[in-house]
Amino acid sequence: MISPKLESERLLLKNWELKEAKEFVKLAKDPKLIFGDMPFPYLLEHAQFWIKKVLTLDDKYYFAIHEKTTKKIVGFCWITIYLKKNEGLIAYGLGNEARGKGYATEAGRLMVNFVFKKLKLKKLLAETKADNFGSHKVLKKLGFKVIRKMKNGHRDVITDEIQDQWFWEAKNFL
Repeated sequence: MISPKLESERLLLKNWELKEAKEFVKLAKDPKLIFGDMPFPYLLEHAQFWIKKVLTLDDKYYFAIHEKTTKKIVGFCWITIYLKKNEGLIAYGLGNEARGKGYATEAGRLMVNFVFKKLKLKKLLAETKADNFGSHKVLKKLGFKVIRKMKNGHRDVITDEIQDQWFWEAKNFL
């Protein structure tokens, strides 16, 4: 799905472009940013295929997170839409040098506002590993609350370790 441009004071969230595939590969080399069934190591061909694919999906908005002053890609985020349930799921990841600057909260706020104000969905969900305290802090700032904790809910694609997972929810009160 073609994503709208979402803009804050410091960040611009917009569609990934094929010319940015190398930047995605750099981000995907960080084990903290591996998600789902991503191959590891992540190669340029994987990123090119993925960027082409995400533009054709009907139920997802994928964004590259750009730092406005440097125009550098510092991370990624996405929104999955579940229209039948009137809800969505958000996810995000930042490169190592972008962490600790409030960018995840800023990008998250842009996504939450887009989902609740523009799409008018009633609920947003998020998932984290139980030990991802940085994301816990971000989600709390965005108004999310833990709704479930699952033992052994996540398999790390690199270490093959089974990890606990937390599920989060925010409701639209607008």
